[in-house]
Amino acid sequence: MDRTAVADVTPSGAFARKESTFRNSFDVHGPHPPERDRYVLVVSLACPWACRALSVLHLKGLENVFKVVVTHPVWARTRPEDANDAHCGWVFVKPGESIANPAGVGHFVADGRCSSSAPEDAKFVRDLYELCGAPKEQRFTVPLIWDTKARTIVNNESSEIIREMNTNFNAFSSSPERAALDLYPEALRERIDDINGWVYHRVNNGVYKCGFAVTQEAYDQAVKDLFEALDDINSILSESRYLCGDVFTEADVRLWQTLIRFDEVYVVYFKTNKKFIHQYEHISGYVRELWQMPELRAATNMDHIKTHYFASHPSLNAHAIIPIGPDVNLDAPHGHERKVVVLFKATGDAPILRRNVVKIRASAKFEEILAHLTKSTRCERAFAYLGAAFAPRYDATIGALCDGYGERNDEGGKLVVFYSTTPAWG
Repeated sequence: MDRTAVADVTPSGAFARKESTFRNSFDVHGPHPPERDRYVLVVSLACPWACRALSVLHLKGLENVFKVVVTHPVWARTRPEDANDAHCGWVFVKPGESIANPAGVGHFVADGRCSSSAPEDAKFVRDLYELCGAPKEQRFTVPLIWDTKARTIVNNESSEIIREMNTNFNAFSSSPERAALDLYPEALRERIDDINGWVYHRVNNGVYKCGFAVTQEAYDQAVKDLFEALDDINSILSESRYLCGDVFTEADVRLWQTLIRFDEVYVVYFKTNKKFIHQYEHISGYVRELWQMPELRAATNMDHIKTHYFASHPSLNAHAIIPIGPDVNLDAPHGHERKVVVLFKATGDAPILRRNVVKIRASAKFEEILAHLTKSTRCERAFAYLGAAFAPRYDATIGALCDGYGERNDEGGKLVVFYSTTPAWG
């Protein structure tokens, strides 16, 4: 048995990903209703498909709804006692314990992000699939959502999992703002679906088509498709902040998980070395902005990413040597900061008492905005009051705050206007 990605190639030598097989939804009237403390999200922090689900979990504030179980980043033999079963896949390893890679090379210690236990006391992700009667040809992939009551996999298709989290668990989100966040807004669905379609085939899966191709012809075609798509993305981002305009959507979450792995892994491992992401004028700033979103950063672990790719496939890297990488500074300014205008005034038609203009990154949380503005304007008393007045009602970003509680002006972009409710600051 060999059900790994390396084996999924067509007779022409092209990589062909198999479709997921568990495709159930979370319906209040169905066998898997939305509930708290019932479901387990099983992920690898190395896997881009799993991390898109983990990203949405954080964006929607569902950390206390789903238990998250993290595998070891390196694949291992899942039936080491069976000489006829060569399958290698995700393994659960307690922090501090170590494993070798499928070829017996290396000594890879599970860090603190790895989970100390798994559903059903499983040792491998494969165990969960076989426990619920997965078909013989099944690939044992992550992410998956495990139902602890029904003792089965509900869904293992990442594109469906993120939409389920976006829509069906809002009653359990950590805040009204998280619940209101819609990554698949109705007005943009046609646009999102179109972008998701070609980004999946040419970029998300395209890097794998490059890396796992076994003929020159298949590789050449995959590389051509990939870099034409990246050029298209760079062109889109030259005119808009996100893939669908100024609105952050699931299309950005899905693309991000590939882009963040590109320069550190895919350029070397999958031979996508025609160009680095940091060499694209507009994609590079976009990647930095998304990295600086706390929810996406929380779902990203470069140590797991690099360790998995460079150690799990002996046929591609026999000695499991992990390259140092280009060490791109993702915390550098991304060029998407917004101008924040602060007006100190009383309500109604009272005159403006003071006006300050500062710039801050657009994804900053309200508490960060307060800290930044307090420091930059030396008006601690004013912002202490402002925090008390606005903090219970703030949306996730400056843009959302502007829409809900400020005004839009046209002085070089979207501006946020804060109004005081007392003239006592004069």
